[in-house]
Amino acid sequence: MNKLKGLEEMSELKSLLEKTNDSYEDYVIGVLCQARHSDEMEKNIIKFLKENPKANSSKVLDFATSLLFDENDQLLPEFICND
Repeated sequence: MNKLKGLEEMSELKSLLEKTNDSYEDYVIGVLCQARHSDEMEKNIIKFLKENPKANSSKVLDFATSLLFDENDQLLPEFICND
């Protein structure tokens, strides 16, 4: 099982999320909590934010959410809670 990253390890992503023109606390926390599960996911969201600096929180959330699903719109196994 992968160890989750601490939020202090995600300062670049946090800073970019806070710069979103309509940023709000729950948005920042939600994306950080999602991204901490995967280095690749964090890198993809950072790349998206840098390539789309004018994207609003809805666009960022749409993109981040799309990373949770495969090409058949099925939730990726690593994001299924079996607790």
